[in-house]
Amino acid sequence: MPTSPGPSSFAAALASLVVIAGALAAGARSPVPSSDVAAHAAAVHDALDTPAPSAIRAPEQAPQSASAAPIEERGIDDAHAAEPTILGCAIEERGNGDNRVIDMEHGTLLMPNAPSPAYDLVLHFHGGEPARKLLAPANLGVVVRTVDLGAGSERYARALGMPRELHVILDAVERELAPSRRRHLVVTAWSAGYGAVRALLTHNPEIASAFVLLDSVHTSYQPDGHTLEPMGLLPFEELAQRAAHGRPYVLVTHSSIRPPGYASTTEVADALTAHVGARRRYGGLAHAAGLEQLTRVDSGAFHVRGYTGIGKDAHCAQLRLLPEILRDDVLPFLAAPR
Repeated sequence: MPTSPGPSSFAAALASLVVIAGALAAGARSPVPSSDVAAHAAAVHDALDTPAPSAIRAPEQAPQSASAAPIEERGIDDAHAAEPTILGCAIEERGNGDNRVIDMEHGTLLMPNAPSPAYDLVLHFHGGEPARKLLAPANLGVVVRTVDLGAGSERYARALGMPRELHVILDAVERELAPSRRRHLVVTAWSAGYGAVRALLTHNPEIASAFVLLDSVHTSYQPDGHTLEPMGLLPFEELAQRAAHGRPYVLVTHSSIRPPGYASTTEVADALTAHVGARRRYGGLAHAAGLEQLTRVDSGAFHVRGYTGIGKDAHCAQLRLLPEILRDDVLPFLAAPR
């Protein structure tokens, strides 16, 4: 386990059941070949009807140092994809509710049919079309801009690598919604989308009122193979610290998946929890999207929710949590007087 605080004993006991990709069985922590990364990640994205990575050309950027560069995630071993109680990757189409949809570059714009003088914008990275399928019929009264660049966090890191790139996205939304004005920005990400959030936090750390990270924050290991790379964590640690002091709202969720060669979302959540001086509590095994909530952390406006699930369907099910999280947690936080 990394020198950063490890998972809670409860989560660790569950994680001990996980056997993912022969690398874990052999105790390997070496980098995953890029060809394997692309193949496994593509399998997850095909299940979600996301754009093929070859069809996307993200903006170029000078390469980052090896220690700070976001990693390429490996998809989940298909041998562990069969979890019949989990709703998983087959996101059903239920229409757009009281909303209309406009195609935008690398994504869509979902807008309520009834205009209003001000709006809250949810900017979602990764799994854009599934997110649209989930959020449109929920009729949350928010504007949703999805951005989907295909498999791998580096694509998102490059696309948001310059400060102006975020403003290009926001300005395009503002033109479509004029004369309505944006009230709050909520940044959400699933899986590899954390690469965009990391870049955004580097250049625009205080631009959003809330962040929701769904099974979505990984980092590399240091050469010892178990210590978390601090440069990859730094933007999220600073975000968690600000949230623990009251603002912005931050919710981090994680499955119980243990990927080979890089830090799991559980390990990252543990590191963020330790950074703000908080501790996990029993989550009550509440059901959501076929998952059960094992643990929770609540420190100011910083929150962590740890769930069961060790396969591909469990990873996909994390995205299904988004409508409920926005309705029950984020929007009430934004509406509360300050």
